[in-house]
Amino acid sequence: MKITLFYTGGTIGMVDTPQGFVPDSGLPEKIAEHFSGSLKDIELSFISSEQAIDSSCISLQHWEQWIEQIRQILPHTDAVIILHGTDTMAYTAALFRLVFADTNKAIIFTGSQKAWVEKNSDAPDNLLSAILLIQQGFSGVGLVFSRTLFDPADCRKISTENNQAFSSIWQTPLAQMKNNQWQFFRQPEPPVLPQKNIQINPNLRIATIYPTPAFAWQNAASLLTDNTHAAIILAYGNGNLPDDKAFLQQAKNFCQNGKSLIILSQVWQGEVNQRYGANAALTKIGAINGDKHTIENTLAKLIVALSGGLSKQEIATYFQAA
Repeated sequence: MKITLFYTGGTIGMVDTPQGFVPDSGLPEKIAEHFSGSLKDIELSFISSEQAIDSSCISLQHWEQWIEQIRQILPHTDAVIILHGTDTMAYTAALFRLVFADTNKAIIFTGSQKAWVEKNSDAPDNLLSAILLIQQGFSGVGLVFSRTLFDPADCRKISTENNQAFSSIWQTPLAQMKNNQWQFFRQPEPPVLPQKNIQINPNLRIATIYPTPAFAWQNAASLLTDNTHAAIILAYGNGNLPDDKAFLQQAKNFCQNGKSLIILSQVWQGEVNQRYGANAALTKIGAINGDKHTIENTLAKLIVALSGGLSKQEIATYFQAA
């Protein structure tokens, strides 16, 4: 079995220097040496993205490049493990879940809280867990961390301090590994796709608005312009917002111009509904109820929908699906 490791950057492949942590050009050799003779019938190969970056620097342009690289790799390998920084791993995995929904091969995201070269690093165990998952026959897109397999549609980074960096939000994880065997709890629901052969538009501009009690609403209103293709607003609780008339008017204009404004909750397990009068105003002007979507999955679905040219009404229907 041939498994391709695709390194995009991030902590797993960093080494400490007087200038701080930088990508380690010797990572492929360190991985090969670590697993030498211990992986039966597994051939590991290593490919790096055009430029290894800190995952906090990821842009739509990087995603477009990586998608194309993975599409070129897949016909020549049995599975791909994407070594990714933890900060935005859940975002990338959510997007790849949609782009590669039809693959019959495994595309597994993993990384680490500590670099491969650091003492007590979690990197070797996370990578071994991903390899063993592939050996057990998993196919599709998943995120492996701390011996747990997560569905990218329902996964968030929750910690910078310990090895259990990710968590499912609404459902149980897909599987956990014990004694080098994966035990599955459930199968992921296949995503509904607005079109096949997804190509993302790297020039999309999607605004994200996160209000607080000291929020400057005039700044939020300035994001809802013709130059913005869509917007996500992370409201309080069940989708509640204060009654700021200037912002609501701008939001109304934005929606009437055919732009999608998605309402999510700041609360990790927050379901947007209309139980309270404070969240009714946005719904009345045409904002789309994000229901239980995570911010990561919401962004991924918006990118796919907008890249495919879906109308606002079609996007609203799309967000009612899985």
